[in-house]
Amino acid sequence: MTVATAELDALARREHGQPHSVLGAHPGPGGVTVRVLRPGALKVSVKPSKGKAVELEPIHPAGIFEGTLDGAELPLRYKLRVDYGEAGKFTLEDPYAFSPTLGELDRLALAGLY
Repeated sequence: MTVATAELDALARREHGQPHSVLGAHPGPGGVTVRVLRPGALKVSVKPSKGKAVELEPIHPAGIFEGTLDGAELPLRYKLRVDYGEAGKFTLEDPYAFSPTLGELDRLALAGLY
């Protein structure tokens, strides 16, 4: 596991101030490490646009999973395959696969200046 437990706990409580710094695709040893938050999931795998799917390992009981795609490089396009057991299996985009999109007007509005 490459993330501090305190950060994972903050994600689980939905109190992490910068979830993009932990979730999504990040440079890792020998490739790209992908971390996802999928509460209630039994299994999660990541399927890059090129290459084989890789099953992610659970690293926190709140449904945080992690795995490394060996040899992959950023930027990485991928989809998640999520197994929720009896609730179904789904293929979906990872919302953390995309960079945050706050623009200058958003920043001003958040600061109360707009």
